[in-house]
Amino acid sequence: MEKYIAKFELILKHLEYHQDEESASKIISDLACMSTFHFHRLFSAYAGMSLFAVMKLLRLKRAAYQLAYCQELKVIDIALMAGYDSAAAFSRAFKSVFLQSPKTFRQKPNWVSWQAHYQSILTIRNKIMPKDINFQVSQVSFPETSIAVLQHRASPSLLGDSIAQFIHWRKANGLPPSKSKTFNLIYDDPNTTEPNKYRFDIACEIHTEVRENLQGVIHDVIPAGQCAKIRHQGSDDNLVPAIDYLYTQWLKKSGKALRDFPLFLERVSLYPDVSEAETITDIYLPIK
Repeated sequence: MEKYIAKFELILKHLEYHQDEESASKIISDLACMSTFHFHRLFSAYAGMSLFAVMKLLRLKRAAYQLAYCQELKVIDIALMAGYDSAAAFSRAFKSVFLQSPKTFRQKPNWVSWQAHYQSILTIRNKIMPKDINFQVSQVSFPETSIAVLQHRASPSLLGDSIAQFIHWRKANGLPPSKSKTFNLIYDDPNTTEPNKYRFDIACEIHTEVRENLQGVIHDVIPAGQCAKIRHQGSDDNLVPAIDYLYTQWLKKSGKALRDFPLFLERVSLYPDVSEAETITDIYLPIK
């Protein structure tokens, strides 16, 4: 099995960009260098699920985000983008995994159930995460930036609901990501913080005052100052190693001290507008 693991990891990375069955079949034939029968048996033993089950979950993850956050997209359009030839086929597949129909999920998504079923993808991604990554860190001067903020103060599993509320406010105020930079302020590590004490801010750049609103969006400021910066490309599932590197190895080697402001992210390109593999996130650690 060991001699095939590198091939499996390469194939999984390719599937981040190509999730349709035709592309997957070509990837297998080009990279696996073994019969399809043997490949699928070995891959399932390695990953704990079949290659096409992995592809299905990746496609349905993007579909779930589109249902929840892209209300302008019709269900049939989301179905076609996910590789299904009808809304009915898509609905059956979606409900078989996430236990909600696409229509019900769009109206009231159960993110807790969704996260539980997505855990298998996290497990696989942790397997293929490189152990020794050479992160490129730059030191930059970040300008003072006025932001509109929705403060999420609840379990990380409920973050999807807060994101939906912020998107609703953002659209009502004419602040799409194409016109207004998107930020997240990260106060706590979800792995070491009690769920009911978790703090995470969802924000966008703004040049006017924030009027009173039903979503609870308020005005705040990212202060000007020096930051250590890493540009991350790919899924949010792989953000943690870069963040940990800044807080531990880089901070120790640099001799810098932390400013009194949380680590924050700028969402340069957003999922599901682009694929997870094409998502770009700039990570900023405030320093002095």
